[in-house]
Amino acid sequence: MLALIRLRTAAPRGSRAALALALVAAITIWLPATPTFAHAAFTGSTPSDGESLASPPDQIRLEFNETVDERFVETALTGPDGQPVDIGETTVEAGAVAFTADITAPGDYTIGYRIVSTDGHPVEGEIAFTVIVVPEATTPSDVPATPSPAPAATEPGAESDESGTASWVPTAAILAVLAAVAAAALIRPSRHRSHGPKEE
Repeated sequence: MLALIRLRTAAPRGSRAALALALVAAITIWLPATPTFAHAAFTGSTPSDGESLASPPDQIRLEFNETVDERFVETALTGPDGQPVDIGETTVEAGAVAFTADITAPGDYTIGYRIVSTDGHPVEGEIAFTVIVVPEATTPSDVPATPSPAPAATEPGAESDESGTASWVPTAAILAVLAAVAAAALIRPSRHRSHGPKEE
């Protein structure tokens, strides 16, 4: 009788151990199949945090380890005076966010960002960089002036024709008057002689 009682009490313990083993096996099989719910993380930028640049960057780029929802991307840039800097259109491609900025003065700049990953979790942060020199913009006064065309030269022939015409007109008039006077002087004596007394 004691042996039977021992067997009956031992049976439940064995079933519990088997149930526990089955539960552990089920958890082990199920875990790899479940997705990991890690949030998007910032992985790098151009310019990088704390970088000093000899000139303003052509583009500012932020990179993340997961795809970014372009509907919920916010970017901003603050200048050395604490005022916002004008930035261009922000583009999103997979896990990268990029935009341009109108940097016109040297100094310290701060990039602010806020994105939402595909799992709906927001990620935000700041990146600082320094611009050492900003090239001066070319002004209109710096551009060489185009030389104006020289005035057209007057043709020598035209001047000579005009001066020649002006010079011979008075001379011709004087000659005509002298000719008329000479003709009158010749005509008068001949007429006086014709009216004299006839010889017999």
